[in-house]
Amino acid sequence: IKSVGSEGNGEAQFNSPRGLDVSDRNSNVYVCVSSNNRVQILTQEFKFHSTLGIDLFRYPHDVKVTRDRVLVLDDSDPYRDYNIIMSDYNNHCVYVFNQEGEQIHKFGKEGQGIGEFYCPWGIALDNTGHIIVVCDKNTNCLQFF
Repeated sequence: IKSVGSEGNGEAQFNSPRGLDVSDRNSNVYVCVSSNNRVQILTQEFKFHSTLGIDLFRYPHDVKVTRDRVLVLDDSDPYRDYNIIMSDYNNHCVYVFNQEGEQIHKFGKEGQGIGEFYCPWGIALDNTGHIIVVCDKNTNCLQFF
């Protein structure tokens, strides 16, 4: 058993860690830290690697690392397509980032219709990475993409 991190705002410090996932590509650990409004990336040895989302997120709740299903036939790197998917509770949307932490897609907006969210709380993927399921806390529903 091992414990990593402490309360705070620095590297490998967390205020209200909510969700996490591990990359199949390199075993990095992605920690969604709600009160710090960011995602911290730790190495497989649990050392600080980098941060995503500073000045972008407001109280994020979950993060998933998956493979984008876009096929690039001339790319020899089999891990090129891995992305990070994160729900953002207060911004009522879902962000998609590449492995370098660059935002490549954002979907959803505040509302109660199809494709809209009112406090998305969690996300999940099917085992092929094709379907994103968003759990919406305040509308009491699941949306499938």
